Amino acid sequence: MNIRTEQEIINSWKYVDEIYVSVVCMTYNQETYIKTAVDSFLKQEFDYKYEIIIHDDASTDSTPQIIQQYLSLYPNIIKVIKQKVNQYSIKPTLPSINTLNEAQGRYIAICEGDDYWIDSRKLKLQFEKLEANPSVNLCFHSYKYIIDGQFSDSKLSSFQENVPFEDIVLAGGGGLCTASLFIRRCAMLPLPKFFRNAPVGDYFMQVIAASSGGAIYLNENMAAYRVNSIGSWSASIKSRGIVYQVKADEMVSAIKDLDCFFLERYSVLFKKAIAKEYQAYSLKALKNHSYQDFNNLIKKSWYSFRLESPKQTILFFGRKFSFLYVWFISIEERFRTWLKKR
Repeated sequence: MNIRTEQEIINSWKYVDEIYVSVVCMTYNQETYIKTAVDSFLKQEFDYKYEIIIHDDASTDSTPQIIQQYLSLYPNIIKVIKQKVNQYSIKPTLPSINTLNEAQGRYIAICEGDDYWIDSRKLKLQFEKLEANPSVNLCFHSYKYIIDGQFSDSKLSSFQENVPFEDIVLAGGGGLCTASLFIRRCAMLPLPKFFRNAPVGDYFMQVIAASSGGAIYLNENMAAYRVNSIGSWSASIKSRGIVYQVKADEMVSAIKDLDCFFLERYSVLFKKAIAKEYQAYSLKALKNHSYQDFNNLIKKSWYSFRLESPKQTILFFGRKFSFLYVWFISIEERFRTWLKKR
């Protein structure tokens, strides 16, 4: 599908009495990817007026120039927030806060600059689903990984269409693809004060939005998520290493703030989420042979919520033999690779 002109897009809107969707995109030094992302926004087949807000976090490559070209062609659709000082380096959630605060749409669709949408019906399908379900504020969908330029398997197909709040909480920070999120703006804004100090933004937006009516899951691959792309969080931690205990403790502290935000109505649920978070980081440490971090983190998981899962129990009681886990993980990964090649 060719990219339409601004006038062609505007002429396709049947409903222009308000901005129905704000597409928000945060980017930094993603000159290789940003064009694909913005093109995927402009290709949306949607009858309702929408806006695109791009937050450039003081990029030092050609990302600002590429964005400026789009702005000159689509001045009535695209808005640009151009930072002179990198906001992420001040607080990781500042780019999200800055962008979301500019959104005027009834709904907010999120996609970071290194990801993109692979279905031109995405906004239409999610909009129609939430319009038909006014008690639900969050909709998300399955997606595909892109690894080394190649599509991998789709993700999230294990969800049922109606997802309870508890499942969103326990899915963790990486449970839902950010590029799949479609949220009713009034359910999320204004953002709570603790959000500014959170280590990531997407998980906490998901939980806040899902707190009243859970979420709706669409089992259609409508987004592409790049793994270890230039400028991405996954690539940055891979290049500089990661202090697993520090990162886990930061996330857990924010989850505790989230529990306070809900006036401790879901304390047991959030304790279980904390246990899962420590367990997830313990496995990351284990795979990277950080055995001391693994040992400390799995103990924190156990004492946060014992018997959270069979995996947690096995990891906790077998932690003195962590070198064997690495061997089993290696075999499992090789077996999965073999199955994919068959």
